[in-house]
Amino acid sequence: MSQTGQLNEVQSLTSTQATPLHTRVSLAISVVLVLVCIAAYPYSTNSGLSAPAFAVIFTTLTVFAALLTAYLLFGQFLGTGTPSLALLGGTYLYVGLINIPYLLTLPRIFALHGLINAGESAPSWLWIFWQIGYPLGILLYVLIDQRYRTMQFPLRAAKSILFLLPATVLLLVVLLTYIAIDPYHLLPPIEVESSYAAQSLILGVFTRQVVFGLNALMCAGALLLLHQHQGPRLRFHGSILHLWLRTSTVASLVNVTFSVVHTGGRYSIGWYVSRVNGLMTAIFVLCALLYEVNKLYTRLAQQNKELAKQNRLQSDFLSVVGHEFRTALTGILGFSELMCTEELDGQEVQTYAEDIHTDATRLTRLINDLLDLERMKSGRMELKSGYVEINGLIWEVIRHTCPTSQIDRILIELDPDMPPMLGDRDKLTQVFTNLLSNALKYSNENDAILLTSKREGNMVHISVRDHGIGIPLEQLEIIFERYARVESTMTRYVGGTGLGLPIVRQIVTMHDGRVWAESTLGNGSTFHVLLPLS
Repeated sequence: MSQTGQLNEVQSLTSTQATPLHTRVSLAISVVLVLVCIAAYPYSTNSGLSAPAFAVIFTTLTVFAALLTAYLLFGQFLGTGTPSLALLGGTYLYVGLINIPYLLTLPRIFALHGLINAGESAPSWLWIFWQIGYPLGILLYVLIDQRYRTMQFPLRAAKSILFLLPATVLLLVVLLTYIAIDPYHLLPPIEVESSYAAQSLILGVFTRQVVFGLNALMCAGALLLLHQHQGPRLRFHGSILHLWLRTSTVASLVNVTFSVVHTGGRYSIGWYVSRVNGLMTAIFVLCALLYEVNKLYTRLAQQNKELAKQNRLQSDFLSVVGHEFRTALTGILGFSELMCTEELDGQEVQTYAEDIHTDATRLTRLINDLLDLERMKSGRMELKSGYVEINGLIWEVIRHTCPTSQIDRILIELDPDMPPMLGDRDKLTQVFTNLLSNALKYSNENDAILLTSKREGNMVHISVRDHGIGIPLEQLEIIFERYARVESTMTRYVGGTGLGLPIVRQIVTMHDGRVWAESTLGNGSTFHVLLPLS
């Protein structure tokens, strides 16, 4: 068993936050439950239609809803390894299984006095075990979730638990059924004849008080803990699972209260109302959880798609970086070998040395880009702020980036009234160098490149426009992602790693600015940088 932090928490029903809409729907259901019981209260002791078929339908649907909920929760447990989900799944499995002998022992359904030689009190005992066991399971779930929220079972251990837990619950239900049947007549009688409805037995006053007291105590405790325990990431509304558990617990409390405090016995109006309320709540909660699980799996599929995309981009990036390193190292090794083995004059040595220096500078820039991007991603990059003359910085970048033979290509329109701005001079130099280098790289040698600066209120707007190959509309945002490059027949032989623009965006964002691109395919691109003056 291992413990992990919040960052490694597997997304599940217990970690997905409920929205205000979820909260309102849950509250509305709880209010409707209470209002229905209040409306039915004056008639609760009246005899209803004596229809055992209704008990069959009600109990069968209850079994189906409980077992399906257990299956859903066991699936969540297998995916997350969270101990509390295993217990909650076991609780719903218990509810589903305990209802089977309850149905079989009901009189006048499969036999006059019920099957499996059950006594008249067997259904009542099984109903008591059901109504006490369910809130007890919810209470234990919340306590374990509080204590072991970050604990996760390994997959192998989770599979073992998933085998042992249902077997344990099944044995418990068999034992409780045997106790309820009471073949040796050891249990005290708990039913008396109803004074309201003929042919009906109801729980005695003491029994009703005990059942109501235990159920109310555990439901109140579970509701209190569910309200208090929302996890560090779930803020006010709590998790999806906790929200619907609160609704289900309220339903259990309301229905038990209505069933044992003021009822005319089996098949009375109160009996019908409490069963219908409980069943509808169980089905609604099940549907809500199924819907949320479907959303989780949809989100997971989308995340897997994004991960596959990132893996592909990283794989392509590694190929590009490997090519860049190999090209530079091949030049360095080749020229240095010539300098070592050949008799060269001074001019040739200088030429080769310049080529080696160019390739070494290329390698250094590539390594620095990788390190800068990683530092920015981890938040370890700090700005060294000072006042920067933007127009002067642009001129400096042009002199250092543009070859002398191409300086005439650069057209400049700078705002003469541009005041100094507060920023990191080195990082801003990196931004404009990357943008100008890209403009030179992706346009023809004779095409003009326009650099402009303009003050817009308290902002500085710098743009770099080329007349090159352009960028497809659907890739205008992708180009700012890590490892991304515009792939086409026109860019196939253009060098680059795809790190420049992500670094530009990171630096501009660190300055509380914004960068974006506009482009027409085949007609050039314009990159805009908007930075605050202070």
